[in-house]
Amino acid sequence: MRHSFYRIVLFLIALSTLAPASAAARGEFRNIQDTRFKISLGGMAARLDTSLLLKPQTGPAALYLDLEDDVGLDSVNKDFRLSGFYRVGDRHRIFFSHFQFQREADRTIDKVIEIGDNTFEIDALLTTGTKTSFTELAYMYSLIQDGKFELAGLAGFHWFQYEAKFAGENSGNEFVDETASLRGPLPVFGLDVSYAVTTRLNLFWRTELFAVKIDKYSGSMSNNYLAIEYYLWRNMGIGLAYTDINLDVKVDDDAKIGEIDAGVKGLMLFLTVRL
Repeated sequence: MRHSFYRIVLFLIALSTLAPASAAARGEFRNIQDTRFKISLGGMAARLDTSLLLKPQTGPAALYLDLEDDVGLDSVNKDFRLSGFYRVGDRHRIFFSHFQFQREADRTIDKVIEIGDNTFEIDALLTTGTKTSFTELAYMYSLIQDGKFELAGLAGFHWFQYEAKFAGENSGNEFVDETASLRGPLPVFGLDVSYAVTTRLNLFWRTELFAVKIDKYSGSMSNNYLAIEYYLWRNMGIGLAYTDINLDVKVDDDAKIGEIDAGVKGLMLFLTVRL
């Protein structure tokens, strides 16, 4: 993963060296909508708060499990985030983003945990690993453009993937592991605001919401993103962003995870290239 991160950074730097010729043909970036293509990559440090509803195949009831308090996962995690857009017309853009988190911890548990058809008793040493990823693809239409300001409506989806692995000795003194996962598309609608304070300093705000019930899935999601970018050169700059995501998804079937309630709040320092 680290090598992939460095390769993308080198690609962005190379891309920015090719950009001046095309940018010069259009002149400077005097208007916010002069940017036809933009890609940003950076490191993200986030505070995670996650609870799962685990549904055992045996036993009287499901169990709510706080992954930070009950199994010891670190609430602060660091990883990368990739995002950008391509302007296919004066008012039409395709937006994309991807980020993920991986965590692992060992904890001597102080409650009985039933997962699938295995039971982990009190004082068992439980190893827990999780992987969470969000991939977004959205269409954006600019409702207002006045050179320095752009307001767009957006519609798209997040492809959400969550996987949790639990390993340890069960109540029968056997070493076992259980894997539970949840994945699927989450449709979103929202607004995107861009404001050019100067030709080098830009501000961005995006808000997205969804609430849906489709077949066996139901839930809601909110995503707020605020960023500031400063262009050191005409095509390459640095930025600082804050994101706040809240997710609650329920599954009405015999899956091991019956519900996930997750919050992600984080800061991101990133490199950005515009063409």
